[in-house]
Amino acid sequence: VSEGAGDNRFSVYGQTDRPCPRCAGAVVHEARGGRTTWWCPQCQAAA
Repeated sequence: VSEGAGDNRFSVYGQTDRPCPRCAGAVVHEARGGRTTWWCPQCQAAA
């Protein structure tokens, strides 16, 4: 484990309309069932 590497699973959490750290696309969010999810539509494959 590298010091300072951190856990990047939450790198777009709460970052609506901000640039994705991977591709610079705009981060979006959606709320369903009382939960909110943030993702980059350019990096995240459609289900």
